[in-house]
Amino acid sequence: MSPSASRTGLSDETVTVPVDGPLTEDDLVAIKSLNRPVLFLVLAGFETPKGMSAPGLIRATLAAADRFDDATVFAVPLASRPNVRSDDTFRKQVVDAYAPGADVWWPTGRGAVGGAVAGVLESDRPTGLDRGVVIFFTGLSGSGKSTLAQSLCNRLIETGGRSVTLLDGDRVRRNVSRGLTFSREDRELNIERIAWIAAEVARHGGMAVCAPIAPFDQTRKTARAMAAEVGADFALIHVATPLEVCEARDRKGLYMRARRGEVADFTGISSPYEVPADADLVIDTSGQSVDDALGTLTAFLVERGWVPKPVADEINPAHATGGT
Repeated sequence: MSPSASRTGLSDETVTVPVDGPLTEDDLVAIKSLNRPVLFLVLAGFETPKGMSAPGLIRATLAAADRFDDATVFAVPLASRPNVRSDDTFRKQVVDAYAPGADVWWPTGRGAVGGAVAGVLESDRPTGLDRGVVIFFTGLSGSGKSTLAQSLCNRLIETGGRSVTLLDGDRVRRNVSRGLTFSREDRELNIERIAWIAAEVARHGGMAVCAPIAPFDQTRKTARAMAAEVGADFALIHVATPLEVCEARDRKGLYMRARRGEVADFTGISSPYEVPADADLVIDTSGQSVDDALGTLTAFLVERGWVPKPVADEINPAHATGGT
């Protein structure tokens, strides 16, 4: 037993430190003062790391472990629970399962993050135009979401505002999801593929603009979680144009065919559209021009810091002051 350990009354047994956020300088000093071998148990998964991607949290913990003479880093995939109390209980159960009977030291999270950990944190949390983002449109067929998404991408390409990739539902079906049917299961699979590609684009600092119908809440939540997992931002844009307006715009006659029973599982007619309660922005294109709707959208994106302000100013001077 070392003199330091003797003074504190602690043995030389390994202490388990659960990690679900970047370790602060205060916590690292306190752990080091224990003068014991350390097992850093990284609890990483969907939305689990506090403000970090799962790989970023692991890298930050490895950087912290380099400051110890005897430290091991072990990553545990752990999805968060929606309820804070149940999430806390679940995490303790997972720690007990991986380190039964161990002496567990829970970090406080108080104080500043410094050293190499801060460097990892900074690289994992790029800000402004360097941060990856997924702009995810949802709405009925004919709502105007594809027009808005294409107009946004065109404007960003014209102005050089930032790197942008358009993932339209129909285009993805032709190039990535060829062979899928229009059953609920296949439609959901198509959207999950869009969400995965979008997250990969955002992982590397790009902006992914997605425009599927995405009628179901759970799949939209999955898309948001995929973006969070790679440390990217996400905005759900509900293009809430009324059904009767969408039908009036229908040049292909799909709504008419659906009402005659010729098209099965057609969203809004024979298949439900679950109106999102968690939309970050709601736009109704029935009473405004494409330019006005695009002005509202870009003002929102500028406010979030995801596109340069001149992009919004060039679209419509009325939106030059920002706001939504």
